[in-house]
Amino acid sequence: MEKKPKKRTVKRKKTGSVWVPRPELVKMAQFLINPDDRRSKAEKIKAAGLSETIFYRWMKDERYIQYLNDQIDKYTDSELSEVWKALLRQCKLGNIAAIKLFFDMKRMNPELNDKRELERARLEIERQKLAILEAKAGGGCDDIPDDGFLEALEAKIPDIWGGEEPCP
Repeated sequence: MEKKPKKRTVKRKKTGSVWVPRPELVKMAQFLINPDDRRSKAEKIKAAGLSETIFYRWMKDERYIQYLNDQIDKYTDSELSEVWKALLRQCKLGNIAAIKLFFDMKRMNPELNDKRELERARLEIERQKLAILEAKAGGGCDDIPDDGFLEALEAKIPDIWGGEEPCP
């Protein structure tokens, strides 16, 4: 009797609720987020030990995309102090664009603060409009004061139509 070779099954490590990519995908993520790595994507795929088909399949997977984004966040967070130092150096050299960026980043630009206030006011008006519409849709329009808009509109209709009533 001839024995058949056993099929090898890949067992994935269970790490609780956190998804962890395969080692090749971790290596590929490191290649992708490294700004100093000037190789082409095809060269990076080969160096990671992946096929292009597998790589592009994983690039459609939300878990892998989230993993890449998390790695980018970690990398950029660790570089933040150097970026601030470079920005401050440029400010001290008199670079106007750097100074403006610095003020924007520190929220010290009065122009931007005014824009934020306008946006807050617009948002509040939109919330009030929404509350009125919701109340009217819910049948609770008795407690909403009439703003006189419909009366003003009806008063203008004869002027617009030349004294005639509009068609029904």
